[in-house]
Amino acid sequence: MSLTAVAKATGLSLAHVSRIVGGSRRPSPAVAKKLADATGLPREAWLYPDEHGDIVQALYSSGRVLAPAAPAAKAEDALLPPLKVVGK
Repeated sequence: MSLTAVAKATGLSLAHVSRIVGGSRRPSPAVAKKLADATGLPREAWLYPDEHGDIVQALYSSGRVLAPAAPAAKAEDALLPPLKVVGK
């Protein structure tokens, strides 16, 4: 699932979703519920990322964010880059 897809599924702006996933913003409880519903991750993972681990890592390890097969036509359509799973 791309950031664009998450933004569309939640009704949030791409910039807002990007800031939350990137860790520079914390979502409100209502936004965390939208993100949880869209991604399948628990609401608490969005509300308390420090206690639940890296959100992006959780998305990758759950298979909910896929590595890009080809370059995206537009930057906002790009999928998150693959991450190395640490500690597994």
